[in-house]
Amino acid sequence: MKNNLFNSPFEMSLRILIMLDEFGDKCTEDKILAFDFMACYSTEFEVKDVNLHGNNALKFAELVSRRQLVSEAIKDLVLKGLVLAEAGEIFLYSVTDSGKNCIHKLESPYALEYRNIVNIIKYRYADKSDVELLNLIQRKSVYQEV
Repeated sequence: MKNNLFNSPFEMSLRILIMLDEFGDKCTEDKILAFDFMACYSTEFEVKDVNLHGNNALKFAELVSRRQLVSEAIKDLVLKGLVLAEAGEIFLYSVTDSGKNCIHKLESPYALEYRNIVNIIKYRYADKSDVELLNLIQRKSVYQEV
């Protein structure tokens, strides 16, 4: 079995914890998916001049596999008590105190930049619904220069 740190449930888990901590509010799985994608490829959304995950012609194709990765990471975080799942019409997720304690120790340049980008995205897009966010990403993929 090949262990890969990048694009792994572990890496996604860390980003989800940072995101939920920065948002300070409950998020749906789709909003987590959309905001994480937007943070990793922030130049597409006029947030930053450089993408955290570099320039990738197939970045929009990642969204499909990223959905499963987000689901796996959230499940793991909930089981570990780092994220709270609130059931209703849809599940809403928030970071627990244990989750906050875990990520407040992360001070790598990547973690700090991700946190910064998430704050900008929160400011610009927090009022958008899940459907609006995913449609925005889809529109960007259609008009992407190849």
